[in-house]
Amino acid sequence: MQITLNFKRYCYTVLSYLFVLFFINHFAHAGDSNSPITGRWVPIEQPNATGSSRALLSTNDGLYVGTSSGLYFSSDNGKSWQLITDQSIAVLSLIETPNKQLIIGTYRNGLIKVTPNEQDWQRVGLSDAFYIWDLISIGNTLFASSISREGIAGVYTSRDNGSSWQPTALAELEVWSLSSPNNRHLYAGTNNGLYVSTDLGKTWALRNDGFDDGITVSQVSLVNNHLLASTGTLRSPGSGVFRFDKKSNIWQKFGTGLPSSVTVNSLVLKDEILIAATAAFDGDKSGVYISQDFGETWFSTNFTSTETNHLLLNNKNELYIGTEGAGVWHSKDLKNWTSVSAGIRNWDVFSIYETNGLDLLAATSNGIWRLKSKTNVWLEPNIKLGASDFKQTSNNGLLSTAESNLLISENQNQSWQEVSLDGQYLVNLFVDGNRWYALDLRKPVKYSDDKGKNWQTLSIPEGLAARSIIKANNGDLLVSTREGIYRSDDNGKTWNLSHEDLYVWNFAKIGNGHLLASVTGRGMFLSKDNGQSWEEANSGFGEKPIRSAWSIVMVNKTIYLAAYNRGFFQSKNNGASWDSMSQDLKAPMALSLFATKSGVVYGGTSAGIYKWTE
Repeated sequence: MQITLNFKRYCYTVLSYLFVLFFINHFAHAGDSNSPITGRWVPIEQPNATGSSRALLSTNDGLYVGTSSGLYFSSDNGKSWQLITDQSIAVLSLIETPNKQLIIGTYRNGLIKVTPNEQDWQRVGLSDAFYIWDLISIGNTLFASSISREGIAGVYTSRDNGSSWQPTALAELEVWSLSSPNNRHLYAGTNNGLYVSTDLGKTWALRNDGFDDGITVSQVSLVNNHLLASTGTLRSPGSGVFRFDKKSNIWQKFGTGLPSSVTVNSLVLKDEILIAATAAFDGDKSGVYISQDFGETWFSTNFTSTETNHLLLNNKNELYIGTEGAGVWHSKDLKNWTSVSAGIRNWDVFSIYETNGLDLLAATSNGIWRLKSKTNVWLEPNIKLGASDFKQTSNNGLLSTAESNLLISENQNQSWQEVSLDGQYLVNLFVDGNRWYALDLRKPVKYSDDKGKNWQTLSIPEGLAARSIIKANNGDLLVSTREGIYRSDDNGKTWNLSHEDLYVWNFAKIGNGHLLASVTGRGMFLSKDNGQSWEEANSGFGEKPIRSAWSIVMVNKTIYLAAYNRGFFQSKNNGASWDSMSQDLKAPMALSLFATKSGVVYGGTSAGIYKWTE
């Protein structure tokens, strides 16, 4: 009897002890972490041939294409493709080294060395560079161009097959292109003009006489014993093609037939036909142009439906074309064109929206696509220009962008009205009742109070451009600029600089009237007092905070964010901590999020659209 009683007391003591431990552990960690992630991302069918392809390379092994969602390889001329890197790598340039390895230049991932035919790659330098647009070789020496505002910029060189890199004497902040048409002289196209080096980058001389102000050279080619300079960049139009006059040492505008406002991204010579890959502005035809007199006169081909980035002739003298938003194409005769993008999952989706009719809209680098309700067929854009950001208006209409133009749909159908804002590149929209705000990459914020008919400039001091804007619960406007956060308590009439140390990429309202801010390079910040003060909210991101959250949505009490090259995260405790949602993805860049009225969450990536299921 005594033994039984003691045993019961022992069991009771143990259970009581475990019960207390449970409560201590539960309350000690309440609010510190989220519940385990149980959902997964399911891919939505994407259109064929929709991605941005900015680099092509033909080797003895096969064909490589650099896309905004990784490097792909084909051993059968584009009939099938294998992903080499993960999908977080946005490839801008490609070269084969003397020892038959590959070096790729990227957006914000520096230089990467790749072992051919294998999924074996490693970073080898320039990790702080924003863009590495070009890679070329002269003999056994490699050269890379770099653009950066905060880190490594200029022209860099490697003499050990890309394992290590050293700066040349050219330290311009924006080097867009590199060329060596005679395999001796090195040309660098920068935002401050065209430079040339005759000693492998030890010294440089400006060779810019004859170019229009603000024109950047995209390529220098040797054609019929003449130097030709192609002009323009991805976002700024050039003036077509120039030819170097040896007698006067001046570049002269050359040729007729190209659009007046055009970027010529690439030139190649196929037999005696000169081919140009173009991106036209101001409504002119983009696409492939040809010249049968070495550039004196140009004619448009029947490939005009999209901007073209890169041209490649393989060892069979067949042409491959990398496009901005339409994948990779192939032609043997410059008359017939075949898409060779099947198997490449590369579709930059910058914004998602579900219409009143339950159609799904996707804002992409080549326009707005529409997936009709209860179908799996995407309808092509009517306006094939880079789109971003959907915003619903107060009268149930819809706004979006087409590069420098605003798009307006009054009833969310396929009809869009274009409104020119004379902008550089629209990056964000904000709707506050009947007032619309349009945020430009480099120009001051504009607003309209009459549905886009008339526009005024927001009176932020010094005419600063802004990245994001929000109205706090107390009615104050908060606008993020590179100088910091400006605040207005009188609807934009007057402004005060409130936080000069915070450059906010994205604002969002969350539960309890709190604000979230994605601060560039510093992660997430939380405000509980309408933006008067901010505190870090980076628990769960690891050793380094996310660089930027491109999209933030809230469904019930769960916050979702798209953290660009870090993937998707969620928080179920108002931002106190974050959990990754990207375990089952191949690391595509997380670009956008949208929550439907029924609570379904869609994620837009560099590899298309995914649906979150739990």
